[in-house]
Amino acid sequence: MTPQQLRTETEAVERWFALDNWALDHRGASLLRSSVMVSPGLENLEFSLDLQLLDKADSAGGTLKVAAAIQLIRLDAVPLSNSVRQISAGQGLVAGDHGWVYTIHGPGRVLLQVPGKADEVVIDLPSTLVQPILLLGSAHRDPILGWVWVAGGDFNCTNAQQPKVIRDACL
Repeated sequence: MTPQQLRTETEAVERWFALDNWALDHRGASLLRSSVMVSPGLENLEFSLDLQLLDKADSAGGTLKVAAAIQLIRLDAVPLSNSVRQISAGQGLVAGDHGWVYTIHGPGRVLLQVPGKADEVVIDLPSTLVQPILLLGSAHRDPILGWVWVAGGDFNCTNAQQPKVIRDACL
């Protein structure tokens, strides 16, 4: 990867992460379902919880409020072996020759706010949370937003049930 490609893709992943947070605060289900953010057909996998919460807020006549946004504390480009790409493809995911390990740090707190009702905590992640995630996909240039990572799926790097080759890709 060239230094310019590294900068471009770093910007794309950071923008993807920021847009996900923005979508929660701004009724952005349509953004999370769009090809700007995720490979077609993977939106309910990649943004499952976010979309469920946005739909819950809509059906209750309320909104979501990110009271404490999780922080992106580390971002590393990692090569993906043929084995990782094969496992990904077997699960319907879209992987290129490299991915990104992004590490999030808590706390994370999202509230469901419905007029006339007390706020409901719908996400409550502790301040001790440090979670690396292997993000698949590729960077694409959106004419309005600039470079955005289009997610092709992800793997929890600390899940002991993941194949060893997946966990190793996270290192």
